[in-house]
Amino acid sequence: IQAGLGGVWVFLTSIVLILPASYLSHKAFTQVILSQSIPMDFTGVVKHYFGSRFTAVLNILFFITMFLLLIIFTIGLNNDLGCYLKLLGLTKSNLSQTYYFSFLILLVLLAFFKLGDKYLIKFIGILSLILSVLLLFVSFYLIPLWNLSIFKTLSLDQGFLKNFLEVYPLVVSSFIFFPAISSMTIKYRTSKINNNIDIDKRIYKVILWAIWLLGIFFIFFTLSCMFALDSKNLQLASQNNVSCLVAITYRHKAKILTQIGPLISVFALVTSFFGLMLGARSSAHELIQDYLKKDYKANSVENNNSRIDTIILLIFLVVLWLIAISNISIIHVIGILI
Repeated sequence: IQAGLGGVWVFLTSIVLILPASYLSHKAFTQVILSQSIPMDFTGVVKHYFGSRFTAVLNILFFITMFLLLIIFTIGLNNDLGCYLKLLGLTKSNLSQTYYFSFLILLVLLAFFKLGDKYLIKFIGILSLILSVLLLFVSFYLIPLWNLSIFKTLSLDQGFLKNFLEVYPLVVSSFIFFPAISSMTIKYRTSKINNNIDIDKRIYKVILWAIWLLGIFFIFFTLSCMFALDSKNLQLASQNNVSCLVAITYRHKAKILTQIGPLISVFALVTSFFGLMLGARSSAHELIQDYLKKDYKANSVENNNSRIDTIILLIFLVVLWLIAISNISIIHVIGILI
């Protein structure tokens, strides 16, 4: 929605800049991890070079960023799912306006984290594969609905710069997968199969392919949605805190979008929520453990990891639920991030 409000030229400018920037930043991130002879994650490397205090500051900044993004996806999931259930005739009213609906959504999502990260990552992988196929299908399906007149509007005044500064950080967030790089690098270094290969070159190649594939899917789908909506629909979707697919479904009354639109929105929001929650929970764990280890023995803290994890999830449940029922503007939260 924000990309559409910013304009097609702003979006394309952002893409031209982010593709090389994303590759170079992930490559530099990998080089930092590989700089240590002993396999360790990014946090461990930073702690080794700069100490615990600087690492704590980075963790706090990372946690704040992840939490703000979680707010966006929590509100989006609540509003989109409520709209779709009403649109499909499964409910008489929009349940997103009730107090209990967002609580039930969060309760179900956070319950997955008690199953273990191994099963959660497999589940995310399955959802992501299905989502990729559905997004590609919808991108092609929307081609007959395209309105290419928006290419005629190009203004390089202060409005362009303002829109660029609002859209570019969102595009950047779509091309970030640092946590996966950290895990993958450690996996490559500890695997016996990879002893006789240049690990750095292989990882750089994986990063390059990942960015190109991600870019193709992201650009094609975003442009398809932008071309299928006008400025009035985008403004209305922004005011109602709903996704572009909800707006397209309401505008064009496309039966097939009514059927698969909910799946795409829910899968996209759920996979993003899980990924962000993994990062936020990990960061919260490290901050709490570092604090507790100052007053308690390390072994005592490690033995209470499960209890700490449950407390963290409960805090997330309550805080995100209170924010969801307040239904604050997603655009406002994006403004805070920027």
